[in-house]
Amino acid sequence: MAGTGYQFLKPENFKNPGMSETFKNYFLITLIAGILLTMGLPTLAGFIYMPFMFKGMMLDAKTINTSNAVKYDGKIWYTESKINDTDNYSLVSLNPQPDAKPEKALDLRCGEPYLLADDNRLLIISKKQTIEYKDGKTVPFEMEKIPEHSTFPFFYDHVPAVIQAKDNGGGLLTFRHGHWVEEKEIVCTSGTKVRWFADIKRLQVLVQDGSLHLFFRTDENDLKYCFVPDSYEIKDEDWQDVTKADTQYRVYLTDGKPGVAVYDYSSPFSNPDITFLKNEGKNWVVSAKDTSGVFFGFTVLPGRNSGELIIVAQKMPGRVVFYSFAGGKLEKILGTGSPFPFNTSFLIFIIAANAVSFIIPLIAAYILSGLMEKNLISVYQSDNGAVNLASLWKRAVARIIDNLIVTIPVWFFQFRMIKSMFFSDDGGFPFNFLENMIGILLSFFIMLILTVFISYMDGKGQTPGKMIMGIKTVRIDNLEPCGFLMGFARNMAMIIDGAFAGFVGLGLIAYTSPRQRLGDLAAKTMVIDIKNPVKNSDFPSQI
Repeated sequence: MAGTGYQFLKPENFKNPGMSETFKNYFLITLIAGILLTMGLPTLAGFIYMPFMFKGMMLDAKTINTSNAVKYDGKIWYTESKINDTDNYSLVSLNPQPDAKPEKALDLRCGEPYLLADDNRLLIISKKQTIEYKDGKTVPFEMEKIPEHSTFPFFYDHVPAVIQAKDNGGGLLTFRHGHWVEEKEIVCTSGTKVRWFADIKRLQVLVQDGSLHLFFRTDENDLKYCFVPDSYEIKDEDWQDVTKADTQYRVYLTDGKPGVAVYDYSSPFSNPDITFLKNEGKNWVVSAKDTSGVFFGFTVLPGRNSGELIIVAQKMPGRVVFYSFAGGKLEKILGTGSPFPFNTSFLIFIIAANAVSFIIPLIAAYILSGLMEKNLISVYQSDNGAVNLASLWKRAVARIIDNLIVTIPVWFFQFRMIKSMFFSDDGGFPFNFLENMIGILLSFFIMLILTVFISYMDGKGQTPGKMIMGIKTVRIDNLEPCGFLMGFARNMAMIIDGAFAGFVGLGLIAYTSPRQRLGDLAAKTMVIDIKNPVKNSDFPSQI
């Protein structure tokens, strides 16, 4: 295999006498073009695709107000909108049965709506207007603006009502005959132990047969409960301690009794869970506790049967999951919407951008191999004989095969984490901390074991990739395997050789003699082609 300007001599006289100017030019053009394409093409495509990329991300996903879901006409109703659009909403209903599909009832152009429902009507309240929805039709509902310093509206005696804060108590206001009127005055007759009137938006109200149940979370996240007596006079001793509510909580009525569901994800060493509490006299006790997965918002509504509850929860943006809680157990009924927040085009872009950094170096290795075969002598002669050096192309493919052996198990664990994160309605985000750490450590340990295995095989001469490609790692002085330690050193040097998508290693192999990357230089090794033994015609006359 004759060449020009490139000779392989014995190790003691080994040096690089120089390359032809033509080869140098081709080599530099290929190397620089490969680096620019590998690094620049994804960046350029990213700038071009940026508007679509952002649309493909969560900005195009739906946000669902499950915290304000209501039950009306036997169905669950909630509103949804795109994350980047806070003016346009959709009213959606769903029958909480397996395989049910959400149905869009109407589009709303009213800003963020608040749903209010009882057995007779469904009101859609916003800052701009209030709409009554009944029998598939909408009717304007003339309602004055909700008074300031008031709770969220609720139904009292079949009409909208709020509790408005006063200096030392509040007033029960109902909307009758087109106006807000004070129905009852709620007075704190002693002390200010629970200053619910100071931050009225923290007050949640349940109404049962004309009676009021009040829940208030203090600055210390202590949840308090009070049953308002017929006198509407509240004393300090009327307030009961319920529980700590550091994150989300919801109040509900079941079988005529108040209850509380507290969502807890306070410990990174456990999965999120929901604790259900019920009132027994003057005490609140835990009635059940179950793992829930992560909720970004949820509501507890009465179910079809006595003692049954329906939990409506938003998981990832656009994903709503319905659970049934009965007999102390939480069971998933169905989930709607995609659990994955990115659309197909965005995923294709990410895969393509990563594929560029994989394919272009491979193409560059193929082009450089052709240039080297035409311009350089690939024979190395030592006291132990003459051998053909492995082509850049074969070495690149062998490295890819070895990398896949090391990384496929890691991908497996990463896939499990992604599945737990996005596709499992019982998983945590950002995962169960302990389970996540065990997975990371286990994948790292497996990767280390496989790296040691590859280094051991390399020290013996052939890794799985080199076996497939018919090439072998040998010492340059005696053409023998280099041993485990030098094999391990070769592979650790890939941290540098693999820089710039592997072009550091490619450049060193193409430029140095006898085709050594940094790992070869450190271990004093080279890679030879054992499938193509040297023939006499391979030697130029000067050797």
